[in-house]
Amino acid sequence: MRRYLLVLLAALMLTFSAAPVQGGVEMPLDQLIDGFFAERMAEQHIPGAVFVLVKDGKVVHSRGYGFANLESGVRADPDHSLFRVASVSKLFATMAVLQLAERGQVSLTDSVTRYVPDLPLVNPFDRPLTVRDLLLHTDGFEERNTRIFALSPEGLPGVGETLRTDLKPLFAQPGEMITYGSFGSAVASYLVQTVSGMPFEQYVEQHLLKPLGMERTTLLQEQRPDVATVYRHMDDQYVASPYLYITTPATGGASATAADMGRLIAALLQGDAAGVLSRYSVEAMFQQQFTPHPGLPGVTYGFFEHVENGRKGIVREGSGLGVGSRIFLWPEQNLGFFVACNTRSDELGNELTSLMLDHFAPAAAPAPAPAQVVDSARFAGTYRYVQYSRHTVSKVSAVMAGLVRVTPNADGTVTMKPLGMGDPYGGFEEPTRWAEVEPGLFHRSDGKGAVAFRTGSDGHTYLYSAMGYHGTYERLTWYQMLAFHLGLILLLGGLFLVFAVVAAFGLWGLAGWTRGLAGVVSLLGLLFLVAVLPAGFNLGGAAGFPSIAFVDAPNPVLSVLANVPFALSLLTAGLAAFTWWPAAGPTGGRMAASAVVLTSAAFLAFVRYWNLWGLRL
Repeated sequence: MRRYLLVLLAALMLTFSAAPVQGGVEMPLDQLIDGFFAERMAEQHIPGAVFVLVKDGKVVHSRGYGFANLESGVRADPDHSLFRVASVSKLFATMAVLQLAERGQVSLTDSVTRYVPDLPLVNPFDRPLTVRDLLLHTDGFEERNTRIFALSPEGLPGVGETLRTDLKPLFAQPGEMITYGSFGSAVASYLVQTVSGMPFEQYVEQHLLKPLGMERTTLLQEQRPDVATVYRHMDDQYVASPYLYITTPATGGASATAADMGRLIAALLQGDAAGVLSRYSVEAMFQQQFTPHPGLPGVTYGFFEHVENGRKGIVREGSGLGVGSRIFLWPEQNLGFFVACNTRSDELGNELTSLMLDHFAPAAAPAPAPAQVVDSARFAGTYRYVQYSRHTVSKVSAVMAGLVRVTPNADGTVTMKPLGMGDPYGGFEEPTRWAEVEPGLFHRSDGKGAVAFRTGSDGHTYLYSAMGYHGTYERLTWYQMLAFHLGLILLLGGLFLVFAVVAAFGLWGLAGWTRGLAGVVSLLGLLFLVAVLPAGFNLGGAAGFPSIAFVDAPNPVLSVLANVPFALSLLTAGLAAFTWWPAAGPTGGRMAASAVVLTSAAFLAFVRYWNLWGLRL
């Protein structure tokens, strides 16, 4: 009887330990978590979610909330519902490479080209791209936003074919900064495939998933009844998205149950990952391997360090498929959790992390006191994430998303605010206040983040975030700002409009061919700006993604769009020839036609800068 009472007491202590107090009464853990999901799912319009919490090697909470499929009324089940986990999939690529390294088949310090010589890895820097860089997101690749999905399995090219077609040159020296994206993990998966001699998905299943007891989790992308439907909340209703196939499965193709992810968490926290990795490799996954600043949390193999209220954990999250997922490990407490929902929700994972940190260790160290700041205005400006696409049409995102404005305050603090369409990489989700604690090092006023400023060897000012995907940002000059490029569009469009009207009414006194060409050039440039260009990016596509994101969703307007600059260049050259032909007309008319030529040339340079000439994907 005494032994029974001791066991019962221990169970009660586990359930109620460090529980929040409401109305003077401690709230049990299960009730706390259930209440959290009920409130947040309603606020954030989340149809379904699964959650598992592991403490000291045991599952202490595992539950599904809402629906995996609204149309058929299938409820979310932690044991059976497969939720797509987006970038959490990258964790399996990291573990596979570490496993090959343990077996002596790969060296993390080797150049990547040693293992994948058939890939067009263009590295203009002296330092080689190493296997280690792929695991730490310090590879220097730009982001990948085009040709990332297929609408059917028949439209999926192999990962090798995809990389040979789409791989872009490095824009930053490897090992210098965090440039989070998909190319690094995709190359890592192809390395696993090349070295092991089997498809990446098969290798993961045979050497990772099965030994870990993750029987239902898979990287094979299949539309199955037990895969939760992905939804978008639009006009007060949930709209089901089609099943999207990832062209590089290692970057976001996995589907997992909460129960399986609980097994993975328990295996990692016990130190040897159930035998699939050595303790040395698991410890390397828990320890900082790179940071851009000694005062900032950094990255490990597979995870990002997360510091909040003086507590440090590691996190890997995913959202690229329109879903939300997160795996969080807190080795100090021998605790971890996994959460996934079937709609985009970045807030859910952040808030759940704060809830767990506050519950299990509420007595956190206070944030460091702000230092005396002489001039916080030295960091003022607008910053852009560095891994924006430089070689595809998605370069336009560089002036629409991933922008952060830093504004100095009278008390020496600064306010950081995301601009445009929001910030996908640095965790800047709303305006926040920051205080300088060391030269160039800032802590968020609520203790939930840190950033650092530093001048690079190129003379540019960089902002390094220790939140989200630990994004790296560079301060923009005036000619890199959205306002400047919008001004150029308005100026060029206005000139084209004026020239088209003037040519139509014959006010220049030019010869017929010259006047006609001037009118056609002006009208074509104007139509490209105000009609063809917007239509080309808005027509087609699926699940909220434009057609350029797909390898098998052709948009006929894009074919026209790709040829307009070429046709315009030929017409402009013809106009230039006719303008300076002796019989072209009076000098005043020639000068006006020359203005059309110069405007069109400036417009074509603008089009080329944004990779719209030939529509580079």
